[in-house]
Amino acid sequence: MKVEVRKTAQGTEYWDTEEKRTLFVPAGKKPSFEVTNEPKSMVGNEAATVDNDKGIDLANLNKEELLAFAKDHNITIPGNVSKEDKIREIIETSLTAAEEEK
Repeated sequence: MKVEVRKTAQGTEYWDTEEKRTLFVPAGKKPSFEVTNEPKSMVGNEAATVDNDKGIDLANLNKEELLAFAKDHNITIPGNVSKEDKIREIIETSLTAAEEEK
């Protein structure tokens, strides 16, 4: 699953949840892959509870806690992503993809 992460003047960045890497598409070009516009983790305004055993709610975590959570769950956050909301979105998308694979 590929999800849009951010748009810049140079182009659009997408997060590939399978390969755990950022994909860049230059401005004016269309991606050569299918983009998921509304993954389950992004639908609505509710933050997903991601760790049912521990009851961790991503909406309650700050940036440092989100990065630690991602590291603990082997989720790669691209170095150019620094905003809490984008980090949270990448984590939710990765976790949702992992659930769908089960």
